[in-house]
Amino acid sequence: MKKIIQASFITLFQSLVLAQPNDLETPVSIINDGLDTQAQMGSVFTLDGTNSYDPNGTIVSYDWSQSPNGTQVEFNSENDSIVTFTVPEESPNDISDSSVTCIIYLTVIDNDGNTDMSQIIVTGLLNDGGQQLDLSDASNTPDKFKLNQNYPNPFNPVTTLGYDLPENGLVNITIYDMLGNVVNNLVNTNQSSGFKSVQWNATNNQGEPVSAGVYLYSIEAGKFRQTKKMILLK
Repeated sequence: MKKIIQASFITLFQSLVLAQPNDLETPVSIINDGLDTQAQMGSVFTLDGTNSYDPNGTIVSYDWSQSPNGTQVEFNSENDSIVTFTVPEESPNDISDSSVTCIIYLTVIDNDGNTDMSQIIVTGLLNDGGQQLDLSDASNTPDKFKLNQNYPNPFNPVTTLGYDLPENGLVNITIYDMLGNVVNNLVNTNQSSGFKSVQWNATNNQGEPVSAGVYLYSIEAGKFRQTKKMILLK
């Protein structure tokens, strides 16, 4: 029975990896640190795509775009690795309209014609009464569970795993190798809601350095389950 369970677990992880849109032969698009963020309405915000990478080639094209479902912005350029835009101010005299949501995409293309697209959500907050808004006073409770892509990726030897918790509860974050073996039980504790992060220094549960390669990291929080992969270089 133990062997059957272990085999099923390995099959599950292998199928998950194969279903990932980005494998080692395609580019990976990354905007800034890969995390959604907030900015002051009317301020100039920088979008940096230089953390994007291609393990087996070279990125030759950057294409910035935006979702029609978000507040529209004007980029200073749409084809540079680093661009800027001014966070819109909608109805600045209407205090009820205290935020805007900009949904930005970056599509990268490598020298083989492979593509990848990432997204960042920039929430613009109102500067009320001429006073600088303290972003720490903004809502610290996410709307939904989310596991973010680690940053940096690839990494050596430390990377940060970000995750969003809309409610209090027990959180487990576990690092696995590609065979489904547990490498590091990184987090196993009750946590309050909020935007969280934890660092992994490429060691196992015994504190020993692990070898270079592809690893999986998984979060379990309540009924929420999600797994992503990351690349350790040495």
